[in-house]
Amino acid sequence: MLVSDQFLTWSDEKYLDAYTAAEGGVVAMTRSFAAGMSREGVRVNAICPGFVATEPQLEWLKDANAQAIMRMLHLLPVATPELCAIPG
Repeated sequence: MLVSDQFLTWSDEKYLDAYTAAEGGVVAMTRSFAAGMSREGVRVNAICPGFVATEPQLEWLKDANAQAIMRMLHLLPVATPELCAIPG
């Protein structure tokens, strides 16, 4: 079983209360699934996709603190929606 999560759950970014609460729920659900299903040999993991530079994120990136966070977290270039889209 695979569950998705984002990196913001693990950061201390302010003004993202609802988002981080929802993402925290994904982490808690993953842990609960893993604890409950381990006896049946089912492994449960969360995947944390990287940051994608959509319009709201580009606005956020104008802030110097946001840029510092991104430099600290990202080794590779930031993805764009076009890079994530499935062709066709």
